[in-house]
Amino acid sequence: MTLSPIRPTAAAKPNRPVESAAAEVAGAVSNWPFQLARATAVATVLLILFGGSVTTMGAGMAVDGWWDAEGHFLPFFPLDKWFRDLGTFVEHSHRQVGILVGLLAIATVLATWRLDRRASSNRWALAALVAIVAQGTLGGVRVLENSEDYAFIHGAFAQAVFALLASTARVLSPRWETLRSRTGLPARRLVTGVAIMVYIQVVLGCWYRHGLRPMPIGDLRLRLYVHVGLAVVVLCTLLWLGRRLSGAGLVREGRRLMILVLVQVGLGLGAWGHWEPEAVGLTEGTLTVLHVLGGALLLAEIVGLALRTAPAGESPDADGGAPATETVT
Repeated sequence: MTLSPIRPTAAAKPNRPVESAAAEVAGAVSNWPFQLARATAVATVLLILFGGSVTTMGAGMAVDGWWDAEGHFLPFFPLDKWFRDLGTFVEHSHRQVGILVGLLAIATVLATWRLDRRASSNRWALAALVAIVAQGTLGGVRVLENSEDYAFIHGAFAQAVFALLASTARVLSPRWETLRSRTGLPARRLVTGVAIMVYIQVVLGCWYRHGLRPMPIGDLRLRLYVHVGLAVVVLCTLLWLGRRLSGAGLVREGRRLMILVLVQVGLGLGAWGHWEPEAVGLTEGTLTVLHVLGGALLLAEIVGLALRTAPAGESPDADGGAPATETVT
């Protein structure tokens, strides 16, 4: 009797429709919108560094006026005035980098409209541009009104804008669908709740920082205690989430999250330990500004993770994730 070779059944064949579809989408998407969105996010890192320096130094009013900056059209502010002192240099550089970020966001919208066929891409790019315009307007109003309240709102909203810009770069990436197909991601409700908690902590940090300069205010100690108290909760939560991600096979994501939060705590403790009410020292200023940037990066990381997660109670398949592994007997 002749035995015919056993042919693999349909169930035994690799079943990877989501990965194949993601690869097909990635191949059909131009890389230009993503590159421009990423450039916008990277430029915003520089914008945050200058903005954090402005707050740390109390230099928000170093340049009088907004678009009419001391009688000059803002982009053409004279170099001799730009470099007349450190406060003016930091404040005007912050404004000029803001213009660069806005131009990059406009280019991203145009490139996405022209080159990216995905339905959601245009909405993300446009939302990023609207957020940048709103943030720039807040900064301008803060100067025109010489308002510390607007300065606080401007600083707190900046962190949310950066998270949006980083998320836009992720969504416009040709690899976005592949990233969403990874298994082991926690429920969206869980990660969204963590993201909200992190943003509240960022806002509290901004509230504390804006009470330091130009002179410490009366309830500064209360602001510090509230900020530090929630920081302990956030630290424990993010370390737990990082270990959970690593245990689910997302080792890179878990390690990155834990490193970010530990570095952020170290920067915060260092900035607090070097604070002097009389003047801003180099060490305090550097650690404080890096602490501000660390908060923005941490928030962007959590928001990006939330975007990748499937809705609570649904399988990853229902939200474009990887299919469940099927055991063939």
